[in-house]
Amino acid sequence: MVDRYIDAQADEKRTYYNMYDPFAPKEILPSMLMTTEDIETLAPIQLDLGGPNGFYSSNFAQFVMNGFTHADWENYVAQLKKMNIDTYVSIYQKYYDAYKAK
Repeated sequence: MVDRYIDAQADEKRTYYNMYDPFAPKEILPSMLMTTEDIETLAPIQLDLGGPNGFYSSNFAQFVMNGFTHADWENYVAQLKKMNIDTYVSIYQKYYDAYKAK
């Protein structure tokens, strides 16, 4: 009786795993130790972008609820650039490249 219960649990876990696996990240990055300078550069950018009322979250909700035009997307990207998204990406890219070089 116990064996059947364990087998049923294993089957259920396997089913969930098979459903989730195609959507699971193929690579999970470890925590990155950043310099103080990079942290100080990233902090205000992350504050503007993130959080429940941040630029990303509020625009994502609008895009999902109302859809968006090509012009909306262009404005969104232009605003991201004004918010220093290129700096944000380049800092993370530097640490990602260092991680991959190991």
